[in-house]
Amino acid sequence: MTGGHIDESLIEQYESENKYWHQVLQRTLSLIKMLSSGGLSFRGSDEIVGSVNNAKVLFSFLEENNVSIKDFRVQTYDNASNMSGKYNGMQALIHEKNKLAEFIPCCPHFLNLIGQSAVECCPAAVSIFYFVQKLYVFFSASTHRWDLLLDAFKKFGYQL
Repeated sequence: MTGGHIDESLIEQYESENKYWHQVLQRTLSLIKMLSSGGLSFRGSDEIVGSVNNAKVLFSFLEENNVSIKDFRVQTYDNASNMSGKYNGMQALIHEKNKLAEFIPCCPHFLNLIGQSAVECCPAAVSIFYFVQKLYVFFSASTHRWDLLLDAFKKFGYQL
């Protein structure tokens, strides 16, 4: 030991991560200030659902990547109306260009909504899942902590 604290490397890691996220936050806030001071939207040239400018993004992406919309057979999204809307959503815009591109609701989104609704009816379950989520956020925020967690699981015979 060279006279430093036993947790010196942990403190350095914390300060480094703190500095990094502080810089990310500053850049994000600067961007938000610039967009709002100029009266600009945060995505597209306007934020109106069904706007021609928001619909053009997908089609220009497909064109730039040489993907033909005529090859589409299935389209699947979450159930937000701007995407799955039968008359004004992305579903309608794609179906207009290709009648064979049928819409199928996204199963993982449905399962997530079902699970969330089922859990919300039991306050104890909400508390448990909230705690598990906080643990996940804590361990996943640091590769060192994540490795410690994996080692602990291995120690007790669990493989992830």
